[in-house]
Amino acid sequence: MYEPKLSILQLAALDPKEYAGEIKSRLRNEEAWAVMVGPSLIGRTRTTVIRMVESIDFQRSRAISAGTAAPGWLNALDALRRLLSLRLEPLAPPDGAFRVSSNKETRAWRSFSARLAAVLVEDDHPALDSLKTPYGGLTAREWLAARDEKASA
Repeated sequence: MYEPKLSILQLAALDPKEYAGEIKSRLRNEEAWAVMVGPSLIGRTRTTVIRMVESIDFQRSRAISAGTAAPGWLNALDALRRLLSLRLEPLAPPDGAFRVSSNKETRAWRSFSARLAAVLVEDDHPALDSLKTPYGGLTAREWLAARDEKASA
């Protein structure tokens, strides 16, 4: 019987790398995996698995292009990708509009978020302190400050 090491709240609070690690550690255990696809975590799990598959594809392509892809590494990478893909299939959104996001789309959403937050800043809207980022738990105000700091560095 599987005994969870982390509660759903603890899983939800993990940073993206730690969350991806939890996904990898639970892929082969049905009971452990069921926690990751429960109602509270399914959206984050879906997004993380998509990003993991995209990362694997990128790493594989880069290593092959550079001529540094060891056969054993490629086999392990391909096995992980197959397992992630099998877990991803049942996680399609209810409307069936399942697709992998592109970097261009990701940048567009980030830009939109920044512009929307900037409008809220103009009015010093209370939502700046109540809206939290999906990962890291920063408030919108903290996210904007960190974004501005990163841009000026």
